[in-house]
Amino acid sequence: MVGRNLLPLLSESGINLRVLKHNAPVPVEKAEVVEGDIRDFQDSWLEGADVVFHLAAKTAPTGKAGAMMATNAVGTERLVRALQNAARPPRLVFVSSIAAFGPCENGVPLSNGSPMNPITEYGRSKLNAEAAVREYERAVIVRLPMVIGPGDRVTKRFEKMARMRIFPVAKRQFSAIDARDAVRLLLYLTDAAGADGQTYNVSDGESYSWRDVARRFGELQGRGVFTFTIPNLLLQPGLFCLLGNSDAAHYLKHDWVFRPNFPAGFETRHKVFATGISR
Repeated sequence: MVGRNLLPLLSESGINLRVLKHNAPVPVEKAEVVEGDIRDFQDSWLEGADVVFHLAAKTAPTGKAGAMMATNAVGTERLVRALQNAARPPRLVFVSSIAAFGPCENGVPLSNGSPMNPITEYGRSKLNAEAAVREYERAVIVRLPMVIGPGDRVTKRFEKMARMRIFPVAKRQFSAIDARDAVRLLLYLTDAAGADGQTYNVSDGESYSWRDVARRFGELQGRGVFTFTIPNLLLQPGLFCLLGNSDAAHYLKHDWVFRPNFPAGFETRHKVFATGISR
């Protein structure tokens, strides 16, 4: 989803694009398209590149053992080897996730000094990928929280619940970022001074509750929304597997809050759930 929002911004900025296409259609016309798979990365795909954005990932468990690790970790290792072989090494901007940390401990926001204890397969695969990325000197890591914007996985569900006026919520807090700010940051990192070797944990700076989400989407639908708390007994991966993503139980059962840090000169412009912000 982030990549589909990033490509139009890069294209509008006059940047020459080469896009590795696996399954999803490419949302811009002015791009050289290479069809392939990051798990079989080819050195030739990097020819002439000044910056490489790596956003390819499986984000939800598929039920197939090792599938997520093969794409997210092993695929990244193969990309890094190709980068190391490049005659003129480009900057790598790697998009990781708050899931690589694991949830907050004792309500303390996560930061670069926090221990890394991922509790999901996705988080473990991203942490392994980060280790591979750090073997490359010109790498920048951007860890994202929930991203809300065109094409995200959750907005339509939130809208549906708001229309029904019944919105189940969890008692936890989480960070988020607007897709427009996420892609602006990635564009900013194409030539940001001093970014090589840095890790940025990014959000809009707020800590949200799930009731903030319900209020915001109720406001957008122009109606009041009744919220009720999901019992912890129901926040089990096995049950959420029936809804298509077993990891979602972990995201509702724990706090996932960043203490954001950005490269000098960059600021976010949007608050994701502007109504009823928890401070």
